[in-house]
Amino acid sequence: MVPANHTSRPENNSLRCSAPPNQKHLDSISYGSGITFQTTRTGRADDGAAVVSAMRAAGVFDDPLFGKTSVRADGRVIHDMYLVEVKKPSESIKPYDYYKVVSVIPGDKAFRPLSEGACPLAK
Repeated sequence: MVPANHTSRPENNSLRCSAPPNQKHLDSISYGSGITFQTTRTGRADDGAAVVSAMRAAGVFDDPLFGKTSVRADGRVIHDMYLVEVKKPSESIKPYDYYKVVSVIPGDKAFRPLSEGACPLAK
């Protein structure tokens, strides 16, 4: 599913794939771009702990794929999620135009609260 605010739509991709990107692809791209950005800011590509610490310390940042995003103490990335519906063939007007957004689920409602988790990183 490609989020509504996705700025790099798959139909504009010069490296065409046989299928559109799915949620796992988008998560990987988002995570990779966040690491790259924080590595650039910290200047410490060789220190993963410093990069992750910088990502957490960044607070809320604007992710190019998911919009307003933050990284919790347990490492969970929090962002809005989208409930989508598959379009009827007559509603689809271009390649990979399969979904319409039915509703946006705020990040604080889409993911389990930190207080309900058992991650030792959050303690």
